[in-house]
Amino acid sequence: MSKRINYFQTIHKAIRRLLFLLSIDLGAVDMSDLDEVKVLYERFEHLKAYLESHAHHEENHIHALIKAKLPELYAVTEREHQEQEGELDKLAKSFKDLLAINNSEQRIAAGYTLYLQFNQFVSSYCTHLWAEEGQIMPGLWQTCTDEELLKHFLSLMASFTQEEYFDSLDKFWPAINKQEKTAMVALPSGLKT
Repeated sequence: MSKRINYFQTIHKAIRRLLFLLSIDLGAVDMSDLDEVKVLYERFEHLKAYLESHAHHEENHIHALIKAKLPELYAVTEREHQEQEGELDKLAKSFKDLLAINNSEQRIAAGYTLYLQFNQFVSSYCTHLWAEEGQIMPGLWQTCTDEELLKHFLSLMASFTQEEYFDSLDKFWPAINKQEKTAMVALPSGLKT
């Protein structure tokens, strides 16, 4: 039996890696050093944009299939995407508020609060990733033909510019195993230039 298309496996490994690395660094950063905090804020902003882009691509190219085949799971994942957007905005505000604190002791205390807030987000986000991988994808395998899965996959891939694709490869590469790397070596045809 051939391997079936999995919309989530590779991207979710990359996302988990980015979330966990930022979580670790938020726990280890010297919050009294404003320059170090600014570097983490820039990484967070980049991660936030990447997560928003991921959700956008999923919503535009995969959600219609989920809605048609698994409407009860679609409703949950759609709600979770909206909640995640709000949580990311709250985290961005907390980061900005942290950067505005001039007193080192107060920034250290606020930094720990931000650390907890970010890790609560990571926890709920990873639960969402699991639902997509552990419930939605198996549900799609049961209810879709390979042709249906491929159609939506090709639509998704065609929506990426080459720049977006290579940016994603940079994120995927350190997060995936040898077999996944081998499968990704060929640039999908139809990418926008």
